[in-house]
Amino acid sequence: MRLSLKSLLPMVVLFFLLLTLAGAYGVAEQGRRQQAFRDASLVAQKDAYHLLQELSQSGPLRVSEELMLLATDARLAQAVVANSRGLIAHAMQQQDVGRSIDTLPGLPAGLLQQAWQHSLAILHPDYDKQYLYLAVSVPDQEDQELRGVRKGMVVLAYDLGPQLALERSRLQQSFVLPCVMLCCLLLVLYLLVWLYVARPLANLQAAALQLAQQGHAPVLPLQGVSETRAVCEAFNTMQRQLQHTLGELAERERRASNLAKEQEALLQAIPDLLFEMSADGRYLQVWSHTASDKLVSPREYLLGKHVHEAMPAEQAAIIHSVIVEALCHGESSGKQIMLLLPDGPHWFELSAARKVAANGSETCIMVSRDISQRHRDEGALQLWARVMAAAHNGILITDGQQRIVDVNAAFTRITGYSLEDVRGQRPSLLSSGSQDQAFYQRMWQDIDEHGYWQGEIWNRRKDGGVFPEWQSISSVRGEDGQISHYISVFSDISSQKESEAYIRRLAYYDSLTGLANRALLSDHAGLALSAMRSNGTSLALMFIDLDRFKNINDTLGHSVGDQLLQEVGRRLARCVRERDTLSRLGGDEFIVLLPETTAPEAAHWAEHVLATLGQPYEIAGYDMVVTPSIGIAMAPTDGDTLEVLLRCADAAMYRAKDEGRNTFRFFAQHMQQRTVSRLKLESDLRSALDNQQLLLHYQPQCTLDGRLVGVEALVRWQHPTLGMVSPGEFIPLAEESGLIVPLGAWVMREAIGQLAAWHAAGVAVPQVAVNLSALQFRQPGLVQQAAQYLADAGVAPACLELELTESVVLDNPDDALLVMERLHALGVRLSIDDFGTGYSSLNYLRRFPIDRLKIDRSFILDLDNDPRGAAIIEAIISLSRSLGFVTIAEGVETASQLAQLHALRCDEVQGYFYGRPMAPPQLQDWLAQRKQPVAGEA
Repeated sequence: MRLSLKSLLPMVVLFFLLLTLAGAYGVAEQGRRQQAFRDASLVAQKDAYHLLQELSQSGPLRVSEELMLLATDARLAQAVVANSRGLIAHAMQQQDVGRSIDTLPGLPAGLLQQAWQHSLAILHPDYDKQYLYLAVSVPDQEDQELRGVRKGMVVLAYDLGPQLALERSRLQQSFVLPCVMLCCLLLVLYLLVWLYVARPLANLQAAALQLAQQGHAPVLPLQGVSETRAVCEAFNTMQRQLQHTLGELAERERRASNLAKEQEALLQAIPDLLFEMSADGRYLQVWSHTASDKLVSPREYLLGKHVHEAMPAEQAAIIHSVIVEALCHGESSGKQIMLLLPDGPHWFELSAARKVAANGSETCIMVSRDISQRHRDEGALQLWARVMAAAHNGILITDGQQRIVDVNAAFTRITGYSLEDVRGQRPSLLSSGSQDQAFYQRMWQDIDEHGYWQGEIWNRRKDGGVFPEWQSISSVRGEDGQISHYISVFSDISSQKESEAYIRRLAYYDSLTGLANRALLSDHAGLALSAMRSNGTSLALMFIDLDRFKNINDTLGHSVGDQLLQEVGRRLARCVRERDTLSRLGGDEFIVLLPETTAPEAAHWAEHVLATLGQPYEIAGYDMVVTPSIGIAMAPTDGDTLEVLLRCADAAMYRAKDEGRNTFRFFAQHMQQRTVSRLKLESDLRSALDNQQLLLHYQPQCTLDGRLVGVEALVRWQHPTLGMVSPGEFIPLAEESGLIVPLGAWVMREAIGQLAAWHAAGVAVPQVAVNLSALQFRQPGLVQQAAQYLADAGVAPACLELELTESVVLDNPDDALLVMERLHALGVRLSIDDFGTGYSSLNYLRRFPIDRLKIDRSFILDLDNDPRGAAIIEAIISLSRSLGFVTIAEGVETASQLAQLHALRCDEVQGYFYGRPMAPPQLQDWLAQRKQPVAGEA
């Protein structure tokens, strides 16, 4: 059965209206029933209350009257009062008096039991029977005394059936009128649907059928509701769009025809030769208007011909293979042929693609491009490649952005880099660092301005070797005038440099000993004297002459004398520093220039030369002893030119010879006296150890809150005539003279012994720190010496800390690491002293078995005024923490410095703020006055 909108819509509406009325009726009926039960509940509770009042305040007669009054309520079906034994004492029906209340018919199960157990009224609605029951416990009426302590029961039962039936009848009467109105509404709805929906849709259906059959339809009137009007409007719009689309299709057909004509014209305008070839190799179409001179035969001749009829056999075979490949794989490219045309040989590159017609037949579209010029260019490039490969000089080519694109074999031979190593890199890959940035700026400025630069430059090979080269760089510009490439041509001039060095060696060096001659000495002296004036330092010049050398030449011959001079030169070379200049003026005269050298340092160096040159020589089988006489001149005191200094030193040398030879003399008398005094002090220091003139003071090392963690042993010299000599005077003297080794051994033994004495006396000093000099640290028996001192004193190795400076451990880090690991294995603690003042190698620092880093006092001194110093300290502390070291700051003298170190999270401090260096008794008094536990104690 087919349903229309005008019938289906009212039926659906009717169904939902009836469903709504049924639901509303059910809800209303349920609400009225619940209201009836609520009203009855209130009345029951009120009646029970009045009955309870009569039972508690009046006699049985009054109770009976109250029951009769309650009976006037038509809903009350039963009212009884029972005593505590469950016997009915009062009832609406007298026949129930005396019965057991449990025998009353119709009471819900459990109602009486709940009422006996509770003092409140129990309500029980029975919706099925339409009854409401109320039960409540009350005082007993035994012996006419209703106010006894025993209790009874009141039960009321209400029949709500008649009331509910009446309400239902009223409700049904109230729903008659809405049903009638709904029927009328449904009829009106049916008419509206017909007028405003069904009829416009019927018109739309008819118009759509006409449009489908005839291709056009009348414009629909806009009738009905807004939705149907919108549908009709949409249909009218669709019809207009359809007519517009049909017009566009006709326009596209016209354009397609024009496009075909344009494509034909485009094919004719292509500079390459275009052919349409059949599968068997016949010319179906030829487009060659702009390249007809490249055809091997006229177009009219080629059409319909087989390729073997128009081409030589070799070229025809290649063309046929291109056709086969294109038909099999869809395309073909890259094959070339050479044809001899009237103007000479021409090279063509062939490209082809498969063409499938509408009927399924396959042909091939082939493009033949004249690549003769490209072929000639490729030949030129190959020639250039052979030239590059054969060139003796290195060639490097970069693009406009200075990225390497090509190098030749000579480049690889000279630098060690292959093309794969450097392709895409910048030429700065070869930089040796010998030229500064200003050099490269000038070089590129010349290239930008003139397009060319040449000059000498030092570059680095792949193996790290640095070599000189003579290099020329040219810029290459493209057709647009912009730089497209840079070309560098260079040659290795190492051999040329070696020749120049040989010539320079002949000009500036002594041919016998290889030492500097007078010319090179003059150059170095000029530089050294200029630096001396700028820096305010001093300079020493030594004139060394061999004693009685003439006798050796006269007795053993000049050959032996020459060999002796060479050995003397080698010994002197081992004595000088890198910045010093050692030269031979001639004969047996040697000059040593010592920049940045004081008179005491020059005196010690002269003593070292005397001892070195005074050792026996074995020359040509002869054993001999040759001593020198040395004259020393100081600049600027004795002069500020080389000639003046040479005269002064020469005079001083002769004075040394006059005073017995094998000695040295200063030119100025007062300087010589000062040197003698220093030598006297050195002599006194040698005897100070034996005469017990040295003593140790101890400075406390504390945590930031003042707890003692150890002491540092500091040596003092009590001179019998000079009094207390400053360590700044005799410690450098001891290091220069070598006395620092026995002095350091005495300090270590004495400090360990004092620590053992403190421990025996109950003085809580956790550990003692002892400084090690560079010379003492390099002694082979250092570890055994420390172990022996600790064992003799009975002190645990962990109580001894050895302090090393950065320069000590980094002078020869590998050997230093071995010694430190042996000390660490022994149990001795190690610390780096004056950290931050020297050259710090973090690579070695992380490898050294260090326990503490000691921040130099120079950073602490200006901590209040120098934020950069604070930043350095913070960096040292952070580094130390990350490596697991303890940091201790020395030179702390003020509370402000202590507070800042606390903020920077420094671990320990040492300085005048907590205590000056003290003798052992004073340190014990200091500890007793503080009465504070040491770090680590409870």
